Amino acid sequence: MGGLSLKNIERSVQAFSVKWTASDWQSLMTSEVAAAPEVTLPLPDKPSIAVLPFQNMSDDPEQEYFVDGLVEDITTALSQNRGLLVTARNSSFTYRGQAVDIRQVGRQLGVRYVLEGSVRKSRDKVRITGQLIEAESGSHVWADRFDGSLQDVFELQDQVANRVASIISPAVEMAEIERSARKTANLQAYDLFLRAKAAFYGTTANDLDKALSLAEQCLALDPQFARCHVLVSSIYHQRVVRSMGSDLAADAAAAEQAAQTALALDGNDATAFMQYGGVLVQALGRYQDGLSLLNKAIELDPNLASAWALRGVCIAGQGRVDEAIQDYEQALRLSPRDPLRWLAQHGLAWAHLMAGQYEEAIRWASTALQLQPHLGFTLRVAIAANALGGRLEDARQLLAKHMTLEPQMRISSIRSSYLRRVNLQSWEILADGLRKAGFPE
Repeated sequence: MGGLSLKNIERSVQAFSVKWTASDWQSLMTSEVAAAPEVTLPLPDKPSIAVLPFQNMSDDPEQEYFVDGLVEDITTALSQNRGLLVTARNSSFTYRGQAVDIRQVGRQLGVRYVLEGSVRKSRDKVRITGQLIEAESGSHVWADRFDGSLQDVFELQDQVANRVASIISPAVEMAEIERSARKTANLQAYDLFLRAKAAFYGTTANDLDKALSLAEQCLALDPQFARCHVLVSSIYHQRVVRSMGSDLAADAAAAEQAAQTALALDGNDATAFMQYGGVLVQALGRYQDGLSLLNKAIELDPNLASAWALRGVCIAGQGRVDEAIQDYEQALRLSPRDPLRWLAQHGLAWAHLMAGQYEEAIRWASTALQLQPHLGFTLRVAIAANALGGRLEDARQLLAKHMTLEPQMRISSIRSSYLRRVNLQSWEILADGLRKAGFPE
């Protein structure tokens, strides 16, 4: 690791030696991404598109959640078309509230087309306008508006998605984009669902509590709303991953139950398969079961970035590092500006460590730590990679930072938790690197 990277990590670890506040997470979602140096991505070998946040044209600024929900549904519908590469919502939404240069967006996300637009909601009426722009030239390919009542909102979403798909991929057989069990006929339930989604993307335990309350109200009105069950599972899942609940074992069980319910209601929803697989992998440690579900999610929706990243976690733990690297790279390609991209970056660091590619492991660990400096498991990868790569001084300095974050951590105390997730050979590589750096037994 170069001196500059190490100094950056040291400063960042010191700054993040306490838990993040909501404002810290909000900064990660917006200003951090905007301030990052531009990275240009090559265009893929098939039509590609990013759907930017639409402008809220309603008088009520509180309607942002409704607008975001519509845009997310349009993005999801486009993702069902296997002939398209669709940038994930988390990357596209980093442009919220910014005056964007479409050409720059195209370069940063590696897409040929950008869809932008606006939504006006007034009483029981809604108007969606959209314009499709060819990013490299900035020229307008198509523009239209769609008017209807709130009762028609799902039909309007599908009209937009179908129209865009038909324009940018005329040679590709269009995916079937239609209303399904993932949607609800109850508009009050749908409104609660969108409010819950907005709260879920918040940053604190209170945000998750609010999201769960709204989602439960939604399901009280429509217990058959499969997508809301997926959201409930996601909320409990995040409680476990972020250690924000008082009973993490109960939260993990609730996450699994909600995911099972979603799949029982809609056995063709890629996000339900992804969510269930993620729960099994990250909350319950059942990697083989989780892998089969994640494979199904990718089969149904090859644009689902989080499914690729989670599958990388599974197969890296089995020692299949070359395949894992490909999955992590695909996740980053699908969502290059995702505020959660550090998950794939950490995965790449781990996989390269397992492959003995220490410089690459150091590079990816450094990249992940610049986004999330307080992550002990990424610091441990960085420590081991530096030690095994002959950079003992850097390894020891990182170890000192690690001990300020987790002073009670010992090799013996983490062995069993790692062996639930990775094979013995992978654990021994990590442990060997930690010992060389002087990590306490």
